[in-house]
Amino acid sequence: MKRLLQIGILLACLAFLSWFGHRHLPWLDLNTCMADPERYDGALVEDFREPLIAAVYQDGFLLQQKNGPSIRVQADTAGLGLRKGAYVGLRARYHREGYLEALSLNVAEGRRRKIYLSLIPLLLLLPLLAWRFRWNVRGWYLEPRDNA
Repeated sequence: MKRLLQIGILLACLAFLSWFGHRHLPWLDLNTCMADPERYDGALVEDFREPLIAAVYQDGFLLQQKNGPSIRVQADTAGLGLRKGAYVGLRARYHREGYLEALSLNVAEGRRRKIYLSLIPLLLLLPLLAWRFRWNVRGWYLEPRDNA
């Protein structure tokens, strides 16, 4: 009975913290802000869906989201090395006129190269697993080899 009471208290605390975070500390994404511009004017936006640069201008760039709307971002583009098709990390302030003001911006250099590089340990591990284990077709599981 004591254990059920502890579980109930922990679940109640978790539910309260979830409600509190949703109500008082929302994590805004761009689509939410664009759905109600008047309400979210001046809001800090940090959540984007794979944001990439669609076009670069003198005073900013056009931000394209995966399966989402494009929006103009005002930022100082000098010396950042922005180019079309580059992924960006962005914190921005939303304005009801339909643009973002960049507060912090970084270009994800070599993003795809890092993904491919992270596959190398897996490729090195597969021969080791094939040497140590074999696939049992009848039982549909891996079993240790006799020589291991």
